[in-house]
Amino acid sequence: MNTETTQKINQMRALAGSIAHEMRNPLNACYGCIDMLSDSIDSSQETLNLMRQEIDRANQLIGIILRNINDKPIDKSEFKSLSIRRCVEQAIKEYAFGPNEREKVSVNGDDFEFIGSETLIIYTLFNLLKNALYYLHVRKDGRLTIRIEPENKHLIIEDNGPGIPTAKISHIFDSFQTHGKASGTGLCVIWFYDWVAGAFSCN
Repeated sequence: MNTETTQKINQMRALAGSIAHEMRNPLNACYGCIDMLSDSIDSSQETLNLMRQEIDRANQLIGIILRNINDKPIDKSEFKSLSIRRCVEQAIKEYAFGPNEREKVSVNGDDFEFIGSETLIIYTLFNLLKNALYYLHVRKDGRLTIRIEPENKHLIIEDNGPGIPTAKISHIFDSFQTHGKASGTGLCVIWFYDWVAGAFSCN
């Protein structure tokens, strides 16, 4: 790892730590406001529960980021059995699609269960969606297919974008490796890839 990359990683760790700490206070304040709303008005309980769920997930993500920054392993004791299809559907439901982007995404296949963290897999899918859709904007017929293969427990994400140069494929999960972007961390969000190291492949 060269000096420039090391410096970028250190800067990113410092920034992530600062942002993570700062986010906790407003999130906890929001949680308190939800509790007050549920007591004072005839609010939709489903909506309030969804808001609580999203705040809980954000707090979990902050905890994961802070553990990684401090070189502490992810607490796998909190992992549980999850439906991959439910995670994919939840990620698509929550992702902030831009104009005409949602129609480009389809999901095929049945389901399988795996042991892991819903928060981590959803945010990993967010990152993959973001990168694929960024490059699909050059094609009017752009499409992204998420295929679930229960027989071998594979989740395959395919698109008809411009593709990755052969010389760069072996480096796409390296930190800060991007192609055609002025900035960014690349496909690899560092703490997510540490969690799934060896589970990704690219063709």
